Amino acid sequence: MRLFGSKNNEYSVTAKISDTNGVALATKTGKFLSELVQSEGGECHGIDIVFKPPVALKKRINYCLEASIHGPASFCGQGGSSHVERAGVKFFFASKAGAVEIRDTTVSSGQFSEFVFTVY
Repeated sequence: MRLFGSKNNEYSVTAKISDTNGVALATKTGKFLSELVQSEGGECHGIDIVFKPPVALKKRINYCLEASIHGPASFCGQGGSSHVERAGVKFFFASKAGAVEIRDTTVSSGQFSEFVFTVY
């Protein structure tokens, strides 16, 4: 996953992927440097979080992706979509219950900029 950051700043991040029962499938915690990256939408400063080994997700199952980010102010995305389709895979996004757009990531705005996946 890629999170928005700001130019050459360090962030403390805990990223987690959970199933619908709240069971963590993968967690990654550490300090990450925001770097200039090329994305589908153009250049941005981002933080890449890579889960090793990769997390296998199943179709037609809901998952929760969360990130707790601490550090300097960062950029955020605006105008997010409720769904996207890439490589024949459809992803649907929903805001977490209780999310407040001013401080939390929601479908329309927030810190998640991209997700990288492979189809098996």
